[in-house]
Amino acid sequence: MNDTTVTVVGNVVDSPRRVSLENGAVTNFRMASTARRYDSATQQYVDSGTLWVDVECWGSLSGNVAASISKGDPVIVQGALTTHSWESESGPRSKPRIRAFAVGPNLSRGTADFKRDRSGRTAENVDRTTGEITPQ
Repeated sequence: MNDTTVTVVGNVVDSPRRVSLENGAVTNFRMASTARRYDSATQQYVDSGTLWVDVECWGSLSGNVAASISKGDPVIVQGALTTHSWESESGPRSKPRIRAFAVGPNLSRGTADFKRDRSGRTAENVDRTTGEITPQ
């Protein structure tokens, strides 16, 4: 399968929610990324449109995000871009979603105190489609 991999820089706009499901734990949050450009006429930076996107984190990333990320935090998210579709009373609806492979603080906006996960669960042995740990 050819995933569309994206990297989005923005801010967490709601508190991450962690839920245990049959196939593992998932943590979801919403983020916003607002483009800025320099306006030479006014000699200042101005905000352009905002991308709003839901982010889902599986496996060890789920627990690490739930323990580390809060509403308002500046983050960098990398993952597969997907579309969540559903039927509403007014017809079919959809919105973008990122199935995250990596989430981290945006260190251009602050500092972090990183603690390595020594449980043996790493990005190299977590299945990106199920979140399950695979032997190395």
